[in-house]
Amino acid sequence: MEEWVNNWLAKQRELGEKGLEIKKFSNGHYVYRSTTYWDKELKKRRKKSVYIGKLDINKGLIESQKTVISSKRVRSIWEYGNAALLNYAIQDLKPLLQTAFGEIWEEVYALALIRIAGYVPLKRANLAWEKLYPIEEITPSMNPKNLSKVLKEVGINRKGQNHVFSGLNSEDKQLVYDLSAIFTVQKLSISLKRGTTKNISTFHK
Repeated sequence: MEEWVNNWLAKQRELGEKGLEIKKFSNGHYVYRSTTYWDKELKKRRKKSVYIGKLDINKGLIESQKTVISSKRVRSIWEYGNAALLNYAIQDLKPLLQTAFGEIWEEVYALALIRIAGYVPLKRANLAWEKLYPIEEITPSMNPKNLSKVLKEVGINRKGQNHVFSGLNSEDKQLVYDLSAIFTVQKLSISLKRGTTKNISTFHK
């Protein structure tokens, strides 16, 4: 790096700016702010750089006016009623999961929440979770491969399972889940050729 670039960077650090990084492409110098975050899926720290602007020898930093498009999909429609009701119904489960399964309790909790309403395959679990209003401030990793590992860990953790079941069994509350099905029969008369009719029974569940 040229001396003037190093001098500018040193001055910014004296002013308390942290995480600044300068990259040179062709004859231009570009300023980035770098941070690190914990990747739950890879289980390691990763680096993330955000472009700030171009560095000029006379003008200094020329901040970027480019519109930044977030990689995250904008969520405009939420299922608040379902989220609030289900979250309230299984509140007692949360502390049990935290003790029983440690770091993966959020994934277990989220999976239980979305599967109460019906069967959801792992490949669609993330989509189902994103529809729910974020009642709880949790960020589970709903990647199908990660959820497969979570279910495997839960399946072999007998001690954790017993802790959850014992905790639920000791509560005074009862949860009633109606699995009954109601069938109705309807007869339809369909006109056929030559003036004949045929009765057809349809079943509805």
